[in-house]
Amino acid sequence: MRLLACDRLRSQIIFPLADPRGRVRGFAGRTMGGDAGDRRPKYINSPESELFHKGRTLFAADLARGPAAKAQSVVAAEGYTDVIAMHQAGVRNAVGIMGTALTEDQITELARLAPEVKLALDADSAGKEAMLRAARVAAGRKPPLRLRVVGLPPGDDPADLVQREGGEAIARLVEVAVPFARFRVLRRLDAGDLASAEGRDRVLAQLREDFSLLAPSAEREELARIAASRLDLSPELLESLLAAAPTRVAPAGPLGDAGAAQRPPAQLGRRDPTERSFLALCIALPDLGGPALAELDPDADLTSDIARRAVGHLRAHLRSPADGLDELYDTELVALIRELSVRATAMTSASRRDFEIERLQLSLARLEREIAAARAHGTAIEELAGRRGELRMRLDHLMEQV
Repeated sequence: MRLLACDRLRSQIIFPLADPRGRVRGFAGRTMGGDAGDRRPKYINSPESELFHKGRTLFAADLARGPAAKAQSVVAAEGYTDVIAMHQAGVRNAVGIMGTALTEDQITELARLAPEVKLALDADSAGKEAMLRAARVAAGRKPPLRLRVVGLPPGDDPADLVQREGGEAIARLVEVAVPFARFRVLRRLDAGDLASAEGRDRVLAQLREDFSLLAPSAEREELARIAASRLDLSPELLESLLAAAPTRVAPAGPLGDAGAAQRPPAQLGRRDPTERSFLALCIALPDLGGPALAELDPDADLTSDIARRAVGHLRAHLRSPADGLDELYDTELVALIRELSVRATAMTSASRRDFEIERLQLSLARLEREIAAARAHGTAIEELAGRRGELRMRLDHLMEQV
């Protein structure tokens, strides 16, 4: 059968598209150059036929079939060169979806290869939509298809990462891929403006969609606890806000906050809720909090000046935080210490695991800042990324114990 006319293959790299049994069903061509007036598309595929359906095809499925069955997972990337780069890096259970328009048929094919899919897609809007579509379809499958996300650096795809940092970098990220729900929720919290009420309202609106895909489970409860901590809310209040219908936030009028009646009925906290939650846990669990505060580097580990000042006070008065407050002229610090003490009193069920989860999140936040600074200065991030991967693995292990 004539799959592609010869003139359509001119000046192109050709990728054979085979079914999982290795039978070639079509071809894809990538244009590498040409005349200035050449207006051909960058990629040209075989025409749809009885033999070839792009929406049902996964690039390199025949090569990944065995490794995916052995690993019980398959890695889904976007493009042909991404898959080739990962195979060369030793990630031989990788396949390509040939664009970000992930179809239900492709998700079915992924499920046939392995019960777990690790999505190594670009972090742009099209890649995010493909991930969300995969999550919706996977949630409706029986048995459910487990989805995890490979945390690619912003703006990178697997081929870029391998070229810049070597094969070990992508292999390490694939190894520490996180559950889809956790990735989405933490990405919302990290990217959102948690310093203002309006910003937290926007994050809450985004979280409603993410939590709507989660059935009642230990994973959902743990993510709700993390989100509540970051938003400085009680888990009960967070659940009520997530269940509430979205409300339109009106802009403030000339006489004040004219839209207050339309906002969620809660004060959504102050800045740096993760740091405050960690300090409250130090008070609630002083046997763990004392050594942790002694090891803490306030300038590097904390972003809030008031939290740094609180560390100085708690190092001397951890078991009795109220001691010495009457002698302080720092009214802001006095208010914070009292707030932390009240929160600690309510943490009657706090455990060593809760403390370690909060401490790891604090360390991860510091590493993310260091990685961002390194990128801004054009310095290598491989060592920092490796440490981040190790911390994420430890955090995932703790979460799986819940």
